Amino acid sequence: MKVNWFVGDITSCTADALVNAANPSLLGGGGVDHAVHSAAGPELKKACRLIPEVQPGIRCRPGRATSTPGFDLMAPFVIHTVGPIFPAGRDPMHQGEIKYATEAEAEVVLASCVRSCLQEALKVGASSVVFPAISCGHYGCSPRTFAGVARKVLGEKKWGIEEIDFVLYFQEEFELFEEGWGTL
Repeated sequence: MKVNWFVGDITSCTADALVNAANPSLLGGGGVDHAVHSAAGPELKKACRLIPEVQPGIRCRPGRATSTPGFDLMAPFVIHTVGPIFPAGRDPMHQGEIKYATEAEAEVVLASCVRSCLQEALKVGASSVVFPAISCGHYGCSPRTFAGVARKVLGEKKWGIEEIDFVLYFQEEFELFEEGWGTL
């Protein structure tokens, strides 16, 4: 498995599957979620509306993943995952979001996000996947922490995915991710 990380715009990446850091409704939000919905076009929101709610307003719980077609994106599939809100993150903005009391609790859910995305990628037949920095930004996770969690999950087993890219939006985010990847 080849693993890369770089600074860029995830919506312009070519991969079989693109991971979207979504909110529980899957109907669009801010940050990566907004960028993915904007680039994919209105069909993405329509496809997300077809995903059954697991409870009112919630189509995907934190730590889980589900997929839709990529529509106007270069990736044929979008894998939506809901990351945890870390203690340093802003208060939940959407129904179904939980702010975790400790970093350790949030990291367990974050690992579940990465794992669920890889399982979903295999389910749709993806041999390449591109990830954003899940739960970083408003959700309060450090890119350093995200890198460490992602690396541990990738090391759990042979996932059967040929290439995994991590796309960081800012240079500072890239540098922190790189530090976190190298500290294990």
